[in-house]
Amino acid sequence: MFRIKTYDGNTEILHSSIHLRQDVGGVSAAPRVLSGEYLGASEVNVIMTERNRSAFNLAQEKVGIIPRKEVDNMYTRYGTEMEPLIINEIEKQGYRFMTAKQRCHDYKLSGVLDGIDYNRNIILEVKTFTYIPDMQSYLNQIHVYFHIFKMEKAILALYQRNEHFDPKAIELYNISIDRERLHDILTAVRTFWSKVEILRKNPEMKKKQFDALEVEE
Repeated sequence: MFRIKTYDGNTEILHSSIHLRQDVGGVSAAPRVLSGEYLGASEVNVIMTERNRSAFNLAQEKVGIIPRKEVDNMYTRYGTEMEPLIINEIEKQGYRFMTAKQRCHDYKLSGVLDGIDYNRNIILEVKTFTYIPDMQSYLNQIHVYFHIFKMEKAILALYQRNEHFDPKAIELYNISIDRERLHDILTAVRTFWSKVEILRKNPEMKKKQFDALEVEE
C-alpha cells in the first residue's frame, strides 16, 4: 500500500544520483504528434520556463518555419517502458485508470493523459527522473490537464530511474488545482498565440524581436 503525500507546490525533492542503463529493453516511445494549431501540455513549459528551448523556436515550429522537434531518447524510452508497470501498481489501490486525449479550443491546447479515473474524478501523471524531479514543470503540465479535462485533482507518480523496476520506489503526491498558477499559465498561453500570429505574418522576425513583442491581453 502506497502512502500518498500532499505536495505544497514549493518543496524541492532531492534524490541521490544513480546510474541509468543505456539499454531499456528496446521499447520505442510512440511520438505524440500534435497539430501545429495546438499547444501540447508538455510544450507549455517551454513558454513558462524556456529551460530546454526557447518560446521563439516553438513559435517557429507552430508556424512551420522550422520542423517540429521530436524527443526520442533513452530517457523517454525508459519512461514508456516503466509507465504501465507504475500504473498497474497504483491500480492495486482500487483506481481504474484509462488513457484519454482531448483538445481545448479556447486556448488551443491539447493533452494526452497517462490516466484518468472518471469514478474518482482524478487524473494521473507519471514521471520518471534521474536526479532531481522537475516539480514546477510537472505542476504546470498537470494544470494544463486540469483546464482541458475540467478536473481539479491529480495524482503525480514519481519514479527515479534505476536498473530494475522496484514498486517500493514509486512516490505518489496528491495535487489540487492552484487557480493562480492556472491563471498565469493560461495568460502566458494566450500571449504566446498572439505572438505566433505576428510571427506568421513576419516570418523573417528574429528572436530578439519576438521576445520584445508586446501584445494586449
